[in-house]
Amino acid sequence: MAAPARLTIVPTSDLRAWRDGVESLNPAKSLCPGLYGEAWQKVHEAMLDFLARFGA
Repeated sequence: MAAPARLTIVPTSDLRAWRDGVESLNPAKSLCPGLYGEAWQKVHEAMLDFLARFGA
């Protein structure tokens, strides 16, 4: 069994750290049980879009 992913606590005021964290996630491999393939890729893309539009 693979080791669970480790989460890093990021201050909510640090947009660059949030974006770096989301970008570090592999869009081809979900860490969310039950969320795979195209569905995960869409969520990953939506997270990046959200940060780009509303992060500031």
